[in-house]
Amino acid sequence: MKYYKNFQLKKFNSFGLNSIAKEIWFPETLKKLQDLIIKLKGKKFEVLGGGTNVLLKPQIARVICLTSMPKGLYLGQNFGVIVDTNYSTNSFISNVIESGSKGLEGLLGIPGTIGGALVMNAGSGKYSISDYLLTVTTMDYEGNTHVYHKDCLKFDRRYSRLQDKKEIVIKALFDFETGKIDQEKIKQIKNYRQNFPKGYSMGGIFKNWYALKPYEKEIKAIKSPNLVISKYLNVIINNGKATFDETIGFINQIRKIVKEPLELEVKILGDK
Repeated sequence: MKYYKNFQLKKFNSFGLNSIAKEIWFPETLKKLQDLIIKLKGKKFEVLGGGTNVLLKPQIARVICLTSMPKGLYLGQNFGVIVDTNYSTNSFISNVIESGSKGLEGLLGIPGTIGGALVMNAGSGKYSISDYLLTVTTMDYEGNTHVYHKDCLKFDRRYSRLQDKKEIVIKALFDFETGKIDQEKIKQIKNYRQNFPKGYSMGGIFKNWYALKPYEKEIKAIKSPNLVISKYLNVIINNGKATFDETIGFINQIRKIVKEPLELEVKILGDK
């Protein structure tokens, strides 16, 4: 297992923030992950997967990075689809569609890994990653594994109970429907993704993004040295030089403008 001290995380978060992990581990197997968790018992640590939908503070004491974990996918014929949660979400959706399953067309292009997508219940429009989910397997901070049925996890828009648990998602089981693929929807989604704002981005900032629209003019007038609102009001673009404090300040300016309380979709990780 690879281990580093004072490790720069700029390339490990899609928003491109400079953040130093005082200690970081890259377990390659479930056994090594379990051993590491037991070793760190009682100590605070953060878990980092694909690095999307996260806002990193300048310093993090301890990080378990899952990017070296297994990336297996099994497209079963009789008992559904099993996937390791380090598997790319977009690759997963593409492979399942190619196997003849329908109902996933709107999820094409979603970044990050399946683990993060399940925790955040990632989606687009009426589509959500949990739509065809059966079970999720996790490892808690004691090193024990648990299997949860979908109904136990209270999936909602960009939410699941996995966000409230001190557990790491390690595997998921899905059961998809076969049938005619909506090629027009695929064409629409690919066009949308191709035209998505370029640059360092966390994706959507607020869960209740619809509350931003009445204040579009004021929000787009916010000035910042290294940040800008994209053509989508809920997406902030970093030119690569923004700091955590600058980003939080930008977000708070939006909150001051919008009358309705705004709930963060992104997760803040770090110590200071």
